Amino acid sequence: MSNEKKYSAFTIHNADGSWVARVVRRKTSKGSVVECERVGFDCQETAQTWASEQLALYLVQRKERTAQNNAKRSAHRIRQAERAALVGKYSYRELVERSEHELDCRAEFKAKTALLWQEIAFRMLKEDASDDEAFAEADVRVGRKYQERMDKAKSGLLDTVAFGTRQTAFANAQFLVQQAVGNLAK
Repeated sequence: MSNEKKYSAFTIHNADGSWVARVVRRKTSKGSVVECERVGFDCQETAQTWASEQLALYLVQRKERTAQNNAKRSAHRIRQAERAALVGKYSYRELVERSEHELDCRAEFKAKTALLWQEIAFRMLKEDASDDEAFAEADVRVGRKYQERMDKAKSGLLDTVAFGTRQTAFANAQFLVQQAVGNLAK
């Protein structure tokens, strides 16, 4: 949207003979906001001059404010990415025991335990277990509720389960590669 359509400076003649100058921002197609207003001009030319100057000043300030907000937002995203990279390296036990970056650790713990639960349930389903058996096994290994999962993480059980699951996935991938190579050799 161009600035000409969104911002305007205009004057209004009052009943008492004075002029009012306004800088208006178009908020929506049906509404607008008066950003700046001054009353009591003697003639239309001075009111229009003041309104034009204020519009130019307002646009410059708005551009600076937008640039500052963009810089703050990008700096925040960089810090957030750095924290996520740091927290992503923690084990389950470290995620539960860390006090620095607590909110990030909690979110990472919830995400990692949910993925671990899904991985275990998937492996059970792949071994022809029923849905109920797969979910029950995942509940036993990882825990059904958050507090149960935290207790298992504090004791180190979740790290052991995660290691075993990764090893199983790695062995499965090696087996599939060997099978594919054997099929290509035929």
